Amino acid sequence: MYADQITISDETVRSLVCLHNANILNGNYIRKLAKRQVSRVSQDGLSYIVKAYKISWWKRLLFAQPGKPAGDALLKGFTPECVGIISQHGWHYTIYQDAGAHSMLDIQGMLAANLELEECFQAAGSVLAMIHKRNLYHVDTKPPNFVVNTNLKFLPRVVVVDCDRVLSYANLPFRRRAFNLAQFISGGKPFPEIGMQLQCLEAFLVSYGKTAGIQNGDLTELLSSAMGMARSNKRIEKRAPKEILDKYWRF
Repeated sequence: MYADQITISDETVRSLVCLHNANILNGNYIRKLAKRQVSRVSQDGLSYIVKAYKISWWKRLLFAQPGKPAGDALLKGFTPECVGIISQHGWHYTIYQDAGAHSMLDIQGMLAANLELEECFQAAGSVLAMIHKRNLYHVDTKPPNFVVNTNLKFLPRVVVVDCDRVLSYANLPFRRRAFNLAQFISGGKPFPEIGMQLQCLEAFLVSYGKTAGIQNGDLTELLSSAMGMARSNKRIEKRAPKEILDKYWRF
């Protein structure tokens, strides 16, 4: 059972890091890049996500010890807790509670797990709106960074992850809201049926607007700006099928 906050011993942290390193060697990882690794590990009936970052030479030279990403604290209540940190052998490890195995890019996996897609998309729209109501901007709100929460009872149905870069504003700019919407809509892979995808995106947008307290006309203006960004900004991934992009580009 998960609690609102948990602490794990230094011994457990080291044990989880060993399990993570074994995953990397055995090819059992979520992500493996030259300077970043991510895997899922389990111990004593609990599941964790371990993220490892290669420490740059100048930080090692200065004996700099990275701390918790600031975004984790800003997004408390919307993202899994970081429960352990350690640096060793040129790598910095952060250990998180594991919310669940399915991101909102993994539509086939969600269907196989009998998750209700429309409910999950509504929850994603709501959590993004609540983040925006805090005047926070998560730099990367593409679907892989929205995870369906099946483990952590104290967090929303859908949580956000990869909170390394989160910006706080006195008043969140319109363009930041639009950019986040563009990332989510444009970054989704095709569903088995295009009608199902349109229905889920409508649920996402309606939930976002309702939670954010945005009127229909203002939401249409926001969506129009978002899809203009999706069309022109090369930093926004375009995984969505052409039918989806064509529909929203008409706004």
